[in-house]
Amino acid sequence: AIVIDQFGNPVRAEAITRALAGLPIIEDAACALGSRFNHAPCATLGLVSTLSFHPRKIITTGEGGMCLTDDAAIAERLRTLRNHGLHDGTFVEPAGNARMTELAAALGLAQLQRLDEIVARRRELARRYQETLGGRVDLQKAPDGAESNYQTLGIVLPDRYDREATQQAMRDRDIETGLLSYAMHRLDSLPSAHKPLPVTERIVAQGMALPLYPQMREGDVDQVSRALCEILDG
Repeated sequence: AIVIDQFGNPVRAEAITRALAGLPIIEDAACALGSRFNHAPCATLGLVSTLSFHPRKIITTGEGGMCLTDDAAIAERLRTLRNHGLHDGTFVEPAGNARMTELAAALGLAQLQRLDEIVARRRELARRYQETLGGRVDLQKAPDGAESNYQTLGIVLPDRYDREATQQAMRDRDIETGLLSYAMHRLDSLPSAHKPLPVTERIVAQGMALPLYPQMREGDVDQVSRALCEILDG
């Protein structure tokens, strides 16, 4: 089973472990480096966990990612698969080239040393958004017992507002926002018949990602919140 720490929010680890008892779990922690659930770091839940170092993530190497496991056999297989299927000097199976360069690794390690500082700052800014938006929109919340890294800070607009028009109005004020998420069953690249998923579909239709990065100042957050509230007030 594959579980996802969406937007940096930890999954409900205990409930999932109980529900999937006996099934191997792969944790997609691509967005969740630095997040914790009941004091346990994300990327420690599954048999294998994955991290991403894409430019939008908490730390970046330009691209690429990492697999984490405490299973020695799986770790050895992954090392073989990342290096053309090479094992002990012999090509044992078809595989690609997924090695990270030394320069990319150095870039990531330099940021990793500052991970606690980076995550703490993102949490401070997220709290500032919570204060300045004052309940005007549905703000992304972490499950009970969870500590998010706020890799993404999402809001969901009330249904009476047009998301695209709101984004354009923000853009007119020189503030860029992003789409919060996509629904897989709505993507043309993955055609499928699926029953309605009203919560998912509302997030896709009304969700926005607000600017959030460690170098932001409190005044920047105030400016974004003020602009959004002015737009909603019409």
